Amino acid sequence: MRARVRHAWLQKHATPSSASGDFHWHPSSSGDPEIAERARGCLAFARLAPGRVVWARSFDEIAPADGRRYAGLVVSVIEGDASAAALLASVPWVEAPYAGAASVEEDVEIAEPGPLSSSAFLSAEVAGAAAHALRCGDAFACESIEPSIARALATLDTWIDPSVRARTRDVSIKIGAPAAAPALDHYAGAAWRACASDPARARRVWRAALALAQHDGLSAETLFDELAALVDAWDRAADLDAWLARTGVLDDAARAACVARGVALSGDDAGWLWNKVVHAWGRGCFETRASDRIAGALARRILADHLIALERDAPPLRYWRRLRWEAMLPADRRAPLEAGVRARIGSLIGGARG
Repeated sequence: MRARVRHAWLQKHATPSSASGDFHWHPSSSGDPEIAERARGCLAFARLAPGRVVWARSFDEIAPADGRRYAGLVVSVIEGDASAAALLASVPWVEAPYAGAASVEEDVEIAEPGPLSSSAFLSAEVAGAAAHALRCGDAFACESIEPSIARALATLDTWIDPSVRARTRDVSIKIGAPAAAPALDHYAGAAWRACASDPARARRVWRAALALAQHDGLSAETLFDELAALVDAWDRAADLDAWLARTGVLDDAARAACVARGVALSGDDAGWLWNKVVHAWGRGCFETRASDRIAGALARRILADHLIALERDAPPLRYWRRLRWEAMLPADRRAPLEAGVRARIGSLIGGARG
């Protein structure tokens, strides 16, 4: 498939449209003041829509007429029957300022990037910030851009919800340090980066997260916020205890039942506290409905560990294995809990035994 690209330059260097040394558009009829204003102060600016992408990139040069440094702009508009990601990936990196070698118009080959593609070269922080900008139609910051930036953003866009990608979005790239991204966007960037070296694992984890959100009737953003809160709480026993109470996994009735049976819900660290909670459930201290809440919490812990393992070495199934070796559950109590976890994140468990 081919698409047509039109380029325009806003610069002081002489072109066939003007040799005055003043700012002018070349070609003279191609100027877009609105895009120029949106791109002011940015490294790059993109307007993304199915069928049409505008890619504007700034450049710094010294004007021959007065010897002063100025910021120019090159704007590329690509149109075709394709997604914004496919069009953005095909935008050429043209010369800037215009010096006569570049074509004002050209045809380029385009191909739809596959679902959950990767061409990762961005840092973890920039990838997360860029994912947020793509999802929300916003700005993100980085130190500089390279010719591969458009393709990187295009493949990162394949990790964004299709309903978002169907809309028109404006994304600006500013110079500076990237802001911390929300959990959803941070892990979208992490999965995109991991996909470059281990695509099967990265896609499996990401799809499992989206499937869990759907299973529990949550938006992806809400689920990832819950996962981030869980990870933060799981460092200290007191924090985990508060999280278990706040999320309803461990209520006052369950605590009272544990006291009545002589089961102490305490631990030197969060991991041991979790083992004791699961053990207390196995001894029948909790009401029947608690089984689903514990399975949901365990599925989230295992999913969070898989997401963490996309960024660094981490044992993603450690809490799954603790069901057998540390929580001291009899088989008839362990089986329904395992089934509840598999119903939520079965693709991450596979044939692993608890």
